[in-house]
Amino acid sequence: MSPIEFDNSSSAELNGIISSYSPSILGKKQLLDRKKVTCFPGFEKYCYGAEITGEKTVSDGLIITGKGAGAASDFGFKLLSILKDKDTADNLRKIMQYD
Repeated sequence: MSPIEFDNSSSAELNGIISSYSPSILGKKQLLDRKKVTCFPGFEKYCYGAEITGEKTVSDGLIITGKGAGAASDFGFKLLSILKDKDTADNLRKIMQYD
C-alpha cells in the first residue's frame, strides 16, 4: 500500500476535535453557532449555539467533532474522507477490516 498524499494548497483551516469536553471549548468561544456537532454525553449544555446530533462523528463546514474516545476510528475515517476523499477512507476501512 502506498502512502496517502494530501493536497496542502488550500488556505482553509480545518478544525477537528475529539475528547469528552473539546466541543464545549468551541461552544464557549462562540464558534459553534448554527453548527451540527456531537460531544460526550453531559457536555451538550456547553456547546452554545450548536445543534447536537448524538452521532459518533459530525462534520459541518470546517469543524469536525467526535463524541469521545470510542469514536476515534470513525473520527479518523471522517478526517481522511475530507482531507483526501471518501473512496480512500472507505478503502482503508476495508483494509483494516473495520466494518
